[in-house]
Amino acid sequence: MAEKLRRLRAWLTRQEAAAYLSQALGEEVTEAEVLRHGLDGDLTLSVRFVNAVEGMLGRVVPPDQAGPFRTFSIEDKIAVTTVCQNVPVSECGVVQFATPEKVVRIDGVWDLPMVGTESRLVEDQYQVLTDGRRLQQTIDLRGTWLTGSNGEWCRLYKIDSTATRTILLPDHELPDDAVLVVRTTALEDLVRRTLAQQEGHEAGAKPDFSWKHVTMRFTGKESVQITVGGSVLPEQGYEELGFAYERSKNPNRAWTMLRLLAKNGGTLELTSGQFAPGRSQARKTIQELRTILRDLVKTDADPVPFKKGIGYTTAFKIEPDTAFD
Repeated sequence: MAEKLRRLRAWLTRQEAAAYLSQALGEEVTEAEVLRHGLDGDLTLSVRFVNAVEGMLGRVVPPDQAGPFRTFSIEDKIAVTTVCQNVPVSECGVVQFATPEKVVRIDGVWDLPMVGTESRLVEDQYQVLTDGRRLQQTIDLRGTWLTGSNGEWCRLYKIDSTATRTILLPDHELPDDAVLVVRTTALEDLVRRTLAQQEGHEAGAKPDFSWKHVTMRFTGKESVQITVGGSVLPEQGYEELGFAYERSKNPNRAWTMLRLLAKNGGTLELTSGQFAPGRSQARKTIQELRTILRDLVKTDADPVPFKKGIGYTTAFKIEPDTAFD
């Protein structure tokens, strides 16, 4: 019943979004990963204003069509001096504010385009959820931007009144009562693209190949021997296999993950705390490991699938060195 009701809603909180993605994709997705998808451009994040805020509305136009920015009034009542102008949001467009320009009050759900301070605000929340370092507070002259469902752009403003004049300044924060949410349509689009990508990998896999016929045995900290079916391949080092950082040539984190999987019998239980950087980092490293292993045998079959209730498990047999630390 809860799932049916969730589908009727236009937006979900980030906690609810994580639960939705976990169920739809068949593997656990955390709140931090929801934010990371937004920061990486895979998922449109939104904000819900419980109380109205002040902003200026405009639309994206080619730079040569943007008119000059003029002094305007707040709700046509208070004369102000401004410190803002038409703002570039891409290489081919700027936001042209409405004419006559004025600050209006907006509320409800608006999307975050990640072109101004809103990106830093989300990044800071991501750092908090992943036990990372908080971002230093800085003044971003771009201000905080929003986009509406009808194509409108909005920059938030705050009013600074003095004894002699009223100054309008771009706002660099979101109100404390603003709630970060995700539109249900954005989540459905992410799920659709993710599943289509997975289906493409499966469709492209060689029909005669199966990871269950592969054995990978560590012969030392920096080398392994791979057996495919009855064929034993020569012992190879991490650099030959593609597990080295490009500049330093040291073992990369995918190699560290491979060693960890070998040590734990081919399983990474995310609930056990085995991987210190956390779930989000583990997921990224597993993806890097998948890419390298698929390239080694020229297949799209998943070498490290996620099993609900267990964690990540190798689809092949993996053995540690006898002197494994």
